[in-house]
Amino acid sequence: MNRAIYLALAAFMATSALAGSYEQKVKNDFESLDNNSDSYVSQQEAQDKNVSSHFSAIDKNGDNRLSAEEFNRFIEENPTAAGKELKNEKEKQGMDSMY
Repeated sequence: MNRAIYLALAAFMATSALAGSYEQKVKNDFESLDNNSDSYVSQQEAQDKNVSSHFSAIDKNGDNRLSAEEFNRFIEENPTAAGKELKNEKEKQGMDSMY
């Protein structure tokens, strides 16, 4: 196999794996907040979590509950709010996708 093709394929696979890892962590974070598994995080569910202080900023439609879409958008726009581990994973993904 041509070395350039091999390197490109290896870079793509590494980037894909990291993207999946980051996306899975965001999904797991949301699911850990959704105690009753109704696909939303209520203010009560977020009360004792780091999300509580950001609740109104995340709740874009003002329905007093967070959807996975609202949560994901907030994390994408504010990776530092998600915590150091998730921020580091996102930064790693961004750096790897440059190659």
